[in-house]
Amino acid sequence: MTKNALLLFVIFVILLFHNSQTKLTQNTDKFVYVDVDTMIVLRDISQPKLECFNVITTIYHAVEGQTDSTPHILADGTTIDISKAGSYRYCALSRDLLKRWGGPFDYGDIVVLLNAGSLSGKWTVRDTMNSRFTNRIDLLVDAHIDNIRYFDSLIARLDDCSGI
Repeated sequence: MTKNALLLFVIFVILLFHNSQTKLTQNTDKFVYVDVDTMIVLRDISQPKLECFNVITTIYHAVEGQTDSTPHILADGTTIDISKAGSYRYCALSRDLLKRWGGPFDYGDIVVLLNAGSLSGKWTVRDTMNSRFTNRIDLLVDAHIDNIRYFDSLIARLDDCSGI
Protein backbone atom coordinates (compact mmCIF):
# COMPACT_ATOMS: atom_id res chain seq x y z
CA MET A 1 0.00 0.00 0.00
CA THR A 2 2.84 2.43 0.80
CA LYS A 3 4.48 1.83 -2.59
CA ASN A 4 1.21 2.61 -4.36
CA ALA A 5 0.79 5.86 -2.45
CA LEU A 6 4.37 6.88 -3.25
CA LEU A 7 3.88 6.04 -6.93
CA LEU A 8 0.68 8.12 -7.06
CA PHE A 9 2.47 11.04 -5.41
CA VAL A 10 5.34 10.89 -7.95
CA ILE A 11 2.87 10.77 -10.85
CA PHE A 12 0.98 13.73 -9.37
CA VAL A 13 4.17 15.82 -9.10
CA ILE A 14 5.23 14.95 -12.65
CA LEU A 15 1.81 15.91 -14.02
CA LEU A 16 1.78 19.09 -11.97
CA PHE A 17 5.05 20.36 -13.45
CA HIS A 18 4.76 18.84 -16.93
CA ASN A 19 4.81 21.37 -19.81
CA SER A 20 5.46 24.32 -17.52
CA GLN A 21 8.42 26.62 -17.88
CA THR A 22 7.74 28.84 -14.90
CA LYS A 23 5.53 28.49 -11.88
CA LEU A 24 4.22 31.49 -9.99
CA THR A 25 2.96 30.67 -6.53
CA GLN A 26 1.53 33.00 -3.94
CA ASN A 27 1.94 32.70 -0.19
CA THR A 28 0.32 35.67 1.59
CA ASP A 29 2.07 38.72 0.12
CA LYS A 30 5.16 36.99 -1.31
CA PHE A 31 5.65 35.48 -4.75
CA VAL A 32 8.12 32.83 -5.85
CA TYR A 33 9.24 32.34 -9.46
CA VAL A 34 10.77 28.96 -10.26
CA ASP A 35 12.25 28.27 -13.67
CA VAL A 36 11.76 24.53 -14.09
CA ASP A 37 14.51 24.17 -16.74
CA THR A 38 17.30 25.63 -14.63
CA MET A 39 15.78 25.33 -11.13
CA ILE A 40 16.61 28.99 -10.50
CA VAL A 41 14.44 30.41 -7.75
CA LEU A 42 13.61 34.07 -7.25
CA ARG A 43 12.14 34.44 -3.78
CA ASP A 44 10.28 37.33 -2.22
CA ILE A 45 10.01 39.32 -5.41
CA SER A 46 7.47 41.51 -3.68
CA GLN A 47 10.42 43.02 -1.79
CA PRO A 48 11.14 46.54 -3.07
CA LYS A 49 14.85 45.91 -3.74
CA LEU A 50 14.20 43.20 -6.34
CA GLU A 51 13.31 44.51 -9.76
CA CYS A 52 12.13 42.02 -12.39
CA PHE A 53 11.64 43.22 -15.94
CA ASN A 54 9.54 41.63 -18.65
CA VAL A 55 11.60 41.48 -21.83
CA ILE A 56 11.69 39.94 -25.24
CA THR A 57 14.65 37.57 -25.55
CA THR A 58 16.50 37.28 -28.86
CA ILE A 59 19.91 36.00 -29.92
CA TYR A 60 22.73 37.46 -31.95
CA HIS A 61 25.99 36.29 -33.47
CA ALA A 62 29.37 38.03 -33.43
CA VAL A 63 29.29 38.93 -37.12
CA GLU A 64 29.37 42.32 -38.84
CA GLY A 65 25.83 42.00 -40.17
CA GLN A 66 24.48 41.79 -36.61
CA THR A 67 26.96 44.09 -34.84
CA ASP A 68 29.18 46.97 -35.89
CA SER A 69 32.40 46.65 -37.88
CA THR A 70 34.23 45.18 -34.85
CA PRO A 71 32.17 42.15 -33.77
CA HIS A 72 35.00 40.92 -31.53
CA ILE A 73 34.82 44.07 -29.35
CA LEU A 74 31.72 44.51 -27.19
CA ALA A 75 30.24 47.84 -26.06
CA ASP A 76 32.01 47.78 -22.69
CA GLY A 77 35.40 47.17 -24.36
CA THR A 78 35.54 43.42 -23.74
CA THR A 79 37.35 41.56 -26.52
CA ILE A 80 36.11 38.07 -27.38
CA ASP A 81 37.22 35.13 -29.50
CA ILE A 82 34.43 34.98 -32.08
CA SER A 83 34.78 31.20 -32.46
CA LYS A 84 33.91 30.82 -28.75
CA ALA A 85 31.20 33.50 -28.56
CA GLY A 86 28.52 31.28 -27.01
CA SER A 87 30.74 30.02 -24.21
CA TYR A 88 31.02 33.45 -22.56
CA ARG A 89 27.29 33.84 -21.74
CA TYR A 90 27.44 37.56 -22.55
CA CYS A 91 24.36 39.57 -23.44
CA ALA A 92 23.33 42.93 -24.83
CA LEU A 93 20.48 44.94 -23.34
CA SER A 94 18.32 47.52 -25.04
CA ARG A 95 19.31 51.07 -24.14
CA ASP A 96 16.22 51.69 -22.00
CA LEU A 97 17.56 49.02 -19.60
CA LEU A 98 21.13 50.35 -19.35
CA LYS A 99 22.27 52.90 -16.74
CA ARG A 100 24.01 55.00 -19.37
CA TRP A 101 20.56 55.84 -20.75
CA GLY A 102 18.69 55.94 -17.42
CA GLY A 103 17.98 52.21 -16.98
CA PRO A 104 18.66 49.93 -14.00
CA PHE A 105 21.46 47.72 -15.39
CA ASP A 106 25.14 48.44 -15.95
CA TYR A 107 27.89 46.74 -17.93
CA GLY A 108 29.29 43.87 -15.89
CA ASP A 109 26.01 43.16 -14.06
CA ILE A 110 25.01 39.53 -13.94
CA VAL A 111 21.35 39.06 -14.80
CA VAL A 112 19.16 36.04 -14.26
CA LEU A 113 17.00 35.25 -17.28
CA LEU A 114 13.81 33.21 -16.91
CA ASN A 115 11.27 31.88 -19.44
CA ALA A 116 13.87 31.51 -22.18
CA GLY A 117 13.97 27.72 -22.48
CA SER A 118 17.49 26.27 -22.53
CA LEU A 119 18.91 29.81 -22.60
CA SER A 120 17.51 30.60 -19.14
CA GLY A 121 20.13 31.21 -16.48
CA LYS A 122 22.88 33.69 -15.66
CA TRP A 123 24.20 36.14 -18.28
CA THR A 124 26.70 39.01 -17.99
CA VAL A 125 25.79 42.39 -19.52
CA ARG A 126 28.59 43.40 -21.90
CA ASP A 127 26.90 44.88 -24.96
CA THR A 128 24.25 47.36 -26.13
CA MET A 129 21.47 46.81 -28.64
CA ASN A 130 20.55 49.18 -31.44
CA SER A 131 18.49 52.17 -30.27
CA ARG A 132 15.39 50.99 -32.17
CA PHE A 133 14.85 48.18 -29.62
CA THR A 134 13.27 48.51 -26.15
CA ASN A 135 12.68 46.03 -23.32
CA ARG A 136 14.97 43.42 -24.86
CA ILE A 137 17.83 41.16 -24.00
CA ASP A 138 19.98 39.84 -26.86
CA LEU A 139 22.08 36.77 -26.07
CA LEU A 140 25.47 36.30 -27.73
CA VAL A 141 25.52 32.73 -29.06
CA ASP A 142 27.58 30.59 -31.41
CA ALA A 143 27.00 31.07 -35.15
CA HIS A 144 25.42 27.64 -35.65
CA ILE A 145 22.43 28.47 -33.41
CA ASP A 146 19.35 29.50 -35.38
CA ASN A 147 17.13 32.47 -34.64
CA ILE A 148 15.36 32.17 -31.27
CA ARG A 149 12.82 34.52 -29.71
CA TYR A 150 10.92 34.41 -26.41
CA PHE A 151 8.24 37.05 -25.86
CA ASP A 152 7.57 36.70 -22.13
CA SER A 153 10.96 36.48 -20.41
CA LEU A 154 11.96 37.98 -17.08
CA ILE A 155 15.32 39.41 -16.05
CA ALA A 156 16.60 40.50 -12.66
CA ARG A 157 20.04 41.55 -11.41
CA LEU A 158 21.66 38.60 -9.66
CA ASP A 159 22.69 40.50 -6.54
CA ASP A 160 19.02 41.48 -6.06
CA CYS A 161 17.86 37.84 -6.06
CA SER A 162 17.63 36.04 -2.75
CA GLY A 163 17.93 32.28 -2.76
CA ILE A 164 20.17 31.93 -5.79
